[in-house]
Amino acid sequence: MTGIPEIPGSDPNARGGLALVGLLVAGTALRAFGLGGDLWHDELFTWLDLIQLPLLDLWQTYPDDNQHLVYSLAARVSVVLFGETPAAIRLPALIFGVGSLWATYRLGIATMSRSHALLATALLTFSYHHVWFSQNARGYTALLFASILSADLLLRGFRNDRARDWVLYAVTLALGMGAHLTMVFVALAQGFVVLGFLAQPVTRKVAVRALGALTLGGVFTLALHAPLMGELMDFYLQPSAGATTADVEWKSPLWLVNEAIRSFGVPLAVGWTAALVAAVPMTWGLFGLGRRSPAAAVVFVLPAVLGFVALVLLERNLWPRFFFNSFGYIALLAVSGIGGLVAALAARLRAPEWLPTAALVAIVVVSAATVPRNYLLPKMDYSGARDWVEGQATDGDVVVALDLAGHAYSRYYAPQFATADSIDELRAVASQEGDTWIIYAFGGYIEAREPDLWRELLTFEEARAFHGTLGGGTLIIRRAPVGTPALVR
Repeated sequence: MTGIPEIPGSDPNARGGLALVGLLVAGTALRAFGLGGDLWHDELFTWLDLIQLPLLDLWQTYPDDNQHLVYSLAARVSVVLFGETPAAIRLPALIFGVGSLWATYRLGIATMSRSHALLATALLTFSYHHVWFSQNARGYTALLFASILSADLLLRGFRNDRARDWVLYAVTLALGMGAHLTMVFVALAQGFVVLGFLAQPVTRKVAVRALGALTLGGVFTLALHAPLMGELMDFYLQPSAGATTADVEWKSPLWLVNEAIRSFGVPLAVGWTAALVAAVPMTWGLFGLGRRSPAAAVVFVLPAVLGFVALVLLERNLWPRFFFNSFGYIALLAVSGIGGLVAALAARLRAPEWLPTAALVAIVVVSAATVPRNYLLPKMDYSGARDWVEGQATDGDVVVALDLAGHAYSRYYAPQFATADSIDELRAVASQEGDTWIIYAFGGYIEAREPDLWRELLTFEEARAFHGTLGGGTLIIRRAPVGTPALVR
């Protein structure tokens, strides 16, 4: 494995100037707009179960993998300062999201040209998914920030071998691990790079310091998690902790790809075609980076590979969000690949020199066109579904919220609703004098855990669906008239 990329015309210490400042201002504005919409399930229970706790109690609590420690602590500070509002709960996600834009530019100028670094940052700035996660009260933008910045600090550490970079690298690793435990795959990938440099006499001296920084990052991580380590270990020692033991579709690699495509709001056929086409410039960009620095290429690609393999082997849920921390790497490879491929074609065809830049700007514009989708709907429309069904129900009717939706309504959005988790519980609370209105979301969970309930549920009339931007988060309302045989006690 040979050295760190030294790109002609690229200055690792360069500043983005007004262009970068403009992107950061635009990114902040896009992510601040609509920050206070309805909290979806995971956000809501992060707030109810964790963020409402006193800071020290919060630091000692790990009820389940909904605890993203660094995010929970930051959100606790935010609500103390600004009040218990959805916007305050989501504010750390916004801050880390904008920070990840800066980190992407910083990594970009260390691995490619300044113009490509700016265009990759612009691609993320005007990305629907990046905006969505920057308004999501979870640890994913903190994980993204730490993943990108740690890669940059590792490469700069090898290049400059400054104590400051190594200490910041260790702190960033711990920050990422505190944000989300999938940061371990980033650390492992970077560890492989360090081992590669240790194997070469010419780089062994600096690699020893890199190994020391990795170790220090592990020490910081253990110190950060020490107050809740007992509960954390108890949780993860459970069989299939955080995932159902049922044979469900969201453990399938094919489902992972299809779900990622659906998140773009396009038909699967279109999405698969686009993905196959996009693979060409992405591969071009990866090989170009690999020629300049195999180390950088490994740092960009290996975390996602390790994460995917581990999740499949452990039979864990393959949620697309588990790979969000690769977004910065993907943007940089995409811009580098498209720019390089178009430049090669332009040179062969004797096309204008500005053509590669124009192609990249066009890609950014297309990405920007998807951003308004983020504001058209809430992540989950709990309030809309509640208000509509209450307007429809008459005397003698009963509204029942099922499973995960039942937890959200009973604890926050509508405590007055009945709840049920099984067909027997639904029969017990169903109206015997009027209609029974049933609200649920995440039907796949109900189907996997309570198949009898799911079969009966599908026999009831669907009255209304309240869509949101969260995949699978549509609130479905079904109506069972009085006397429905499946509900008669």
